[in-house]
Amino acid sequence: MGTGHPSAVATAAQITRNFGLWQDRAVSGPVAITNHGRTRLMLLSIEDYDRLVGQARIEQTEVAPGSYDQDLLDRLPIIFFSIDQAFQVRSVNLAASSFTGRPRTELVGRRLFDLFPAFEGSVPAQAMRRVMRTGESTSFEAPSLLKGGTTLRYDVFAHGDGVSYFVRPIDDEVIARRLSTDLVAMNRLLDAHGEAGFARLGLRATFERVEPGFATLAGFSTEQLIGVRLTDILPPRFRPAVNEAIEAVFSQAETRSIDSVLHARDGREVPVRLSMTPSREGFAIDGLLLMAVGRPAD
Repeated sequence: MGTGHPSAVATAAQITRNFGLWQDRAVSGPVAITNHGRTRLMLLSIEDYDRLVGQARIEQTEVAPGSYDQDLLDRLPIIFFSIDQAFQVRSVNLAASSFTGRPRTELVGRRLFDLFPAFEGSVPAQAMRRVMRTGESTSFEAPSLLKGGTTLRYDVFAHGDGVSYFVRPIDDEVIARRLSTDLVAMNRLLDAHGEAGFARLGLRATFERVEPGFATLAGFSTEQLIGVRLTDILPPRFRPAVNEAIEAVFSQAETRSIDSVLHARDGREVPVRLSMTPSREGFAIDGLLLMAVGRPAD
């Protein structure tokens, strides 16, 4: 039997006179105990009690729509905003306060557009309206409306009756992508040049990546050079100086340039200028980048 309504009613005097009877009645359902006509207590079976306590624990651990753990959010290094359907700010974290230069008390409770007028009609605002309408999360990049020259990544998701979103500056990622794009373009220029090329050597000074321009200059295919040591395609008289330059790159993180000769597969000697610089993974050197440019014969 459920525990929502009592199955019987007894006065406190009746309970006192015949507790055994009412105890048996409580096994079948709760017994309301009255005193002077008012219900003061409920007599429950252990099964009903355990059921009620278990339900209460579940309800305490459930996260209500729109709720959040403020302490956890304040520990995050990324910016957090939560807004309702009217774009009124419900919550921010410390990172958001720091980024905007406003204390939390000046942000919470105000409309986003009143705080930051440029936000109205912006790409982020349009994306948030779409999330409110569809419930589908979205991620995108957009220029900062507060700090010129800064690019932000937004991760927006439905939250309660509005949306919440995380924001983080990604200037370093943007720069890295541009550098990668520039490197690809530079490789194309070197390939078009015909007498220059790039390659990457691992820590054992063997070729890990060979661009077409380098392979053409050396007189090999890219596949033939992968796993081969650089010094293996040099005449023996040039190997000591190149080995010394490689060691300086790896041990002293130096950039070195040295005149040398590539020994092509067909037996030709190709005079080149070899330039080497360390390649890093995090803080550790994990190889070197090699550029070879053809030069006049001695």
